[in-house]
Amino acid sequence: MARGAMWGGLGLMMAAFRWIPGLAAGWAVLARRLLWRMHLITAPLPFPALELAAVAALTWGLARRRLFRVIWTAAALYALLWYPAYWVDPPAPTPVPEAVALEALCDTLIQELDASPLRFASPFAEAGAAAGLSGAVVKPVRYPEWMQRLGAAGLFSPWTGEALVDGGADPAYIPFTCVHELQHLRGIADEGAANLAAYRACLEYGGMFADSARVWALRAALSLLERSDPAAVRRLANRMDAALARLAAPTAPGRPNPVEALLGLGRMTSDYEDFVVDLLN
Repeated sequence: MARGAMWGGLGLMMAAFRWIPGLAAGWAVLARRLLWRMHLITAPLPFPALELAAVAALTWGLARRRLFRVIWTAAALYALLWYPAYWVDPPAPTPVPEAVALEALCDTLIQELDASPLRFASPFAEAGAAAGLSGAVVKPVRYPEWMQRLGAAGLFSPWTGEALVDGGADPAYIPFTCVHELQHLRGIADEGAANLAAYRACLEYGGMFADSARVWALRAALSLLERSDPAAVRRLANRMDAALARLAAPTAPGRPNPVEALLGLGRMTSDYEDFVVDLLN
C-alpha cells in the first residue's frame, strides 16, 4: 500500500508538471540551478560520478533488500529535476521536409565538408567554451559498453548533473555530441531542440566543432531523405569519398520506448533529426 502511494504521488506530481500551465517553467528554473551546482561538484572528479553512484546504489539496494527504494529515488530525482524541462516549451509538430530541399542541403554540407581537412582531436578541453558554458565539463564514460547497448552517443545525467559521452565513438562525432549534452545542462530537454542549439553553437565556434556539427547534420538529413527518396541518397553517396560516406551513413528510425511514450515524451526523446528542418529555412 505504501509503495503504491509513493508511486501514485510521484505520478500526480509529473501530471501536474505536464498539465498545469506555468508550473513546469517555474520548477524548471529551480531544477536547472540545482543541476548546475551538481555539475560543478562532480566536474572535478576524474571519473563519471554516475557510473560509481549507480554501482554503489544497486549494490546497497541488493545487499540490504532495499532495491525498491533505490529505483524509486532514481525515478523521483528524474521526475523532479528533469521531467519538467520537457514541458517548458513543448515543440510544435515538424513539417515533413521536401526531398528536393533535403538533397540541396546535403549537397551544400558535402561541399563544405570537402573543403575541410576533417581533422579531429580530443574536444573535451574546449567543449565548455564551444557550448558557451564557461566552467562546464564533459566526460567520457569509463565503461562505454552500457552506453553502446543503449544506442546512445552521449547522455546528460539528471542524477549527477554530468554531461557524458562515449569516448570510443568515431572522433568526428564526439565534438558535436559534447556540445549537444551541454545544451541539456542549459535546460533544453527536447533532443531536436538540443541538436539545433548545439549545431548553431558549433558553427559559431568553428574548427573541428563546426565540422562535427556538419557531419551530424548531413547524417540526419540523409536519414530523413532515405525515407522519401532513396535514389537521391544514392546520388549523394556517389559524390562523397568513402570516409565521409561512412560517417554520414543514414540511420533507421529508432524504436519507440514504451515508458517514454507513457510519460508523453515519445516524440521529444526521439526527434534528433528534426533540427534539419530548421536548416532548410
